Amino acid sequence: MTQTEHSIRDHAVHPDAWKVLRRLHQAGHTAYLVGGTVRDLYLGRVPKDFDVATTAKPNEIKRLFRNAFMIGRRFRLAHIKFYDSVIEVATFRQETDRFEEPSPETGEARAIRIYGTPEEDARRRDFTINGLFYDPFRAHVIDYVGGLVDMEKRIVRTIAPPDASYEEDPARMIRAVRAAARLGFAIEADTGEAIIRHREAILRCPKARLLEELMILLKYNSAERSLRLLWNFGLMEYILPMHHAYLLRRNNLPLHPPNQDVLFDLVSMLDLESAAPDPSVIFSLILFPFVLERLDLAPKLFWSHKSTSAVITAVESIFDEFSKSVDISKRFRGRALEILTAQPRLVLRGSNIRPDKLAQKPYFLDSFMFFKIASRAVDFDTQSDIAFWEKHKPKSQPPRHAAGGDPSAAVRPEPHGAPPPGRRRHRRRRHRGRPPPGPAQNQTATQ
Repeated sequence: MTQTEHSIRDHAVHPDAWKVLRRLHQAGHTAYLVGGTVRDLYLGRVPKDFDVATTAKPNEIKRLFRNAFMIGRRFRLAHIKFYDSVIEVATFRQETDRFEEPSPETGEARAIRIYGTPEEDARRRDFTINGLFYDPFRAHVIDYVGGLVDMEKRIVRTIAPPDASYEEDPARMIRAVRAAARLGFAIEADTGEAIIRHREAILRCPKARLLEELMILLKYNSAERSLRLLWNFGLMEYILPMHHAYLLRRNNLPLHPPNQDVLFDLVSMLDLESAAPDPSVIFSLILFPFVLERLDLAPKLFWSHKSTSAVITAVESIFDEFSKSVDISKRFRGRALEILTAQPRLVLRGSNIRPDKLAQKPYFLDSFMFFKIASRAVDFDTQSDIAFWEKHKPKSQPPRHAAGGDPSAAVRPEPHGAPPPGRRRHRRRRHRGRPPPGPAQNQTATQ
């Protein structure tokens, strides 16, 4: 597809992605934008990430970019780090059934890395709408798998036969739901029927990966539709078994989720947020209905509940049960507990709260975001409270590691070639050719 047939323009491509593409091109390598980046650009959306595929091998990428960090064991990828962005660069590759001899230490047989052509690379991807390439130097969209036709039809379809695709990687079932929910597309009939047949295979995914996929599913303004699609395709029973049981218990509707429920009200309000919240806020929201159940409270009465110890006990037991299906870090659990126990202090009616002190707590902004989303979801009138805290809130939240989190999460990559601030060390001067002064020399110098 040539430039006259699509609406992708140079200014829509991130400047750092252009730097990577140009350097690879100048070194004689083919380099394309790829996958969801091209899909979003074609649809007129702002891509979340800019990914590049190239003919350059990993060691060649490393030589070209001093700010490249290699990741991955099975297949090496490069993360090119700039001040406020990371561009992922991968070498074109093909599917392979060839494996090395099993390791005597681990017994693992690693796949032999076979580099391929752009077409071979496209055919190994998950969905047709993610199998597109964009050549920025010719302004051509390259489609080997029918992705352009499926985008016009607004459908999500696997490139390989869906049964084989999900057997190879069960997480693709969640990604199909995510793509459909975020883009407002339908899941193609065969692709969707295969999800229902293979839904139990999702349990083969590690719990840490399920958590990662779940967070992406709920983060970007499509949480409500994502939950409904998880229910409709039978995935909720295996990914979020607590929520599946909750909806059956509350509504006795085995086939379709209810139109109205506090869970869907909460995530629909979450979808209205312009900035993606911290995972701890998302956990607090999707587990809030269980807290209300354990405390036997109507939603609006939660903010007047006085027993902090009862809230702590309820939240801890809920997280213990939730952790059986997804792997949650201690930081997220701890922050969610702080968010929920802070809620009564955000309602100022007749309270003796010291606003400046509370607003400086490292968990305040996350707690305030939960407060705004949850109170609107349950139709609890907090307009005066929200207006008050908007005036007192800090401009930015303290780094998360100040509250015991991962320090690396609060550090942004430095500009290429710039030394990290406050880290430069001055080396001691060495006296070449003569020994350092001894006691006798010092004494003579003193006299």
